[in-house]
Amino acid sequence: MFSAFSQTPLAYIITGLMLVISLTGFIYKPLLHFLLFHPYEVFQGHRIYTIFTSAFVHSNWKHLAFNAIMIYVLLNDQEQLLISDFPAWNVKIICISLFTVSVVLCNLITGWFKRNDFNYTSLGSSGAVFAFMNFASLYLPLDHGDPKFSHIIYGYYWAIGFLMITAILSFRKSKTNHKIHFWGAVTGSILVVLVKPSIINEIVSHIKK
Repeated sequence: MFSAFSQTPLAYIITGLMLVISLTGFIYKPLLHFLLFHPYEVFQGHRIYTIFTSAFVHSNWKHLAFNAIMIYVLLNDQEQLLISDFPAWNVKIICISLFTVSVVLCNLITGWFKRNDFNYTSLGSSGAVFAFMNFASLYLPLDHGDPKFSHIIYGYYWAIGFLMITAILSFRKSKTNHKIHFWGAVTGSILVVLVKPSIINEIVSHIKK
């Protein structure tokens, strides 16, 4: 689980930044309010930077702990998956792009529906977490994590499962922003196809068999 910094530097850097900024935001509230995403302002052309910076602040310890652990584990996994197919610098560019695009796109989509709600704000990196989960599940679509479930549960089964569960939960009224989880899973599914188009043929060929 804990690889060397030289092997997966982005997992350490992004998680470290998230921890430092979030912990500072717990103590110094003006920083938290400066960085959180407020669609009402953003869609009027103000504080546009928060579409991205909101990923580095969190509402409480549990929120931070879950996202920080998941971001570290999934980015660690992602860097090691990609290094077998791409040069080292390309892997860094891809990982940074995936993190940035997933955060920005998820905030823009969910924020659009709340653009007229002055009281609505959003923070945290949950969209990126679910994007990375589906990216990892689909990158090796015919892989399975546990030998006991060989030929029963494949990577793309998990991805479909995440999409279905988050889609269902997105219709529930809850304090948890399930819609951003769904759009994160969708974003990860799209991005993995852009990075590795061959997975479509792998999945289609497997289904035909």
